[in-house]
Amino acid sequence: WITDILATLQTNISTAGTLKARDVLVDERISQRRYGWKVRAGLGYVGTNFDGLKDKPLLTAGAEYHQPLSNLTQFSNEATVNAIINDGDNGYNFNNAMSLTHEVDDRLDWENSWNLGYTKNTDNGDDVVTNSVASSLIYEVNNTLDLTTTLAAQNIDGSSRTITETDNGNTVSYAEDGTDTSLVVGVRYRFK
Repeated sequence: WITDILATLQTNISTAGTLKARDVLVDERISQRRYGWKVRAGLGYVGTNFDGLKDKPLLTAGAEYHQPLSNLTQFSNEATVNAIINDGDNGYNFNNAMSLTHEVDDRLDWENSWNLGYTKNTDNGDDVVTNSVASSLIYEVNNTLDLTTTLAAQNIDGSSRTITETDNGNTVSYAEDGTDTSLVVGVRYRFK
């Protein structure tokens, strides 16, 4: 099929262009490559939620920026904000997800990400800030199957909630704030 593409393009493209077309068609990247801006806003509907709210409108807005820094490195940033309207609470949620992905090899990507979440809650006075950082190695087994290893840390600050657990018959209460770390090894299937 590459020969058919070459025959079609021979009249309009140079040899270097043909080799580049082969590189794009055959050497597919594990992670997505994107370029440019996208801004969106909309209205939604909350039928019911965990707080018992029913039949309320939802306002949401978001922006994305993607920039390939080189042939092997991709930067992405996505921000969203949403709020339930007319719920008696002036609270909202803001989330910003930033990532930098580098192709180490044709079958190995290294992805680093930072997620910042801010929740303004006027019901209980909590302004909760969540910072999450992660570093992942993604190995492509075949065209649809990846092996992933992710090291992550998450810090929550500003929550007044406490968690109560029973440990060997003793009741222990602690704040939800703090830092958690994790190491996750997994398999990812990509639909094409």
